[in-house]
Amino acid sequence: MSHDQLFDFESDFVASLRCIPMAVRFKLDLAGVKLSLRQWSRFTEGDRRALLLQPCATPAAIDNYRTILIELVATRAGEVAKPLPEEPCDLWREPAAIPAAVVERALDHGLAPPGQAQWAQLTDLQRFVLLKLTRAGHDNVNFAPAMREFGLSAHLGTAHLASPAMSAFPARVQSAKRVSADPQTPWAVGVSLIAACIVLMMFGASRKTDAHSTKNEVCAEFRTACAMAK
Repeated sequence: MSHDQLFDFESDFVASLRCIPMAVRFKLDLAGVKLSLRQWSRFTEGDRRALLLQPCATPAAIDNYRTILIELVATRAGEVAKPLPEEPCDLWREPAAIPAAVVERALDHGLAPPGQAQWAQLTDLQRFVLLKLTRAGHDNVNFAPAMREFGLSAHLGTAHLASPAMSAFPARVQSAKRVSADPQTPWAVGVSLIAACIVLMMFGASRKTDAHSTKNEVCAEFRTACAMAK
């Protein structure tokens, strides 16, 4: 599977790769390496293009990608690469579970949240992008453009309230959303969002996998290596 795609919503900087594209951010999370925009700016355009195209899907490829990053940060920026300060969110790995944060952000933009089938049909990178754009510190203005680019731009309405995806929600959440769809009761929007998100976060909290333990071990080894290099 290719993870080197540049998206249309990134078109303002893809020519020179002056900003870190989502495909590289995806690989940084896999490698467990923190890369600042300042460090990225020290890389040559060839370096940036190579990091975009470099495979990072298998354990061996991830190890290689991490090694390349550490060497580039040392060579170009004169610094020691640091691990991510916290475990990256990897809910994008779950094609059968739509993260509550994605549902909440879609509703914030007046868009219908992805249905389970739609979420499952997205690529790993596309699911990562939508999840990443819900987090604080990221350019969340690109969430709606990304939804449109991925074919998920339908506005929320009564037709979506009756969809199979909505039928999976508890009845009280669906009822709250029907109230929020009524233009005569805009005050209810906040109430419905809170109710939906609480329930969905409860669903998401139960979807843990053994992948966390493996990633924790990798990050622990990297933190130790960085500490020894200081």
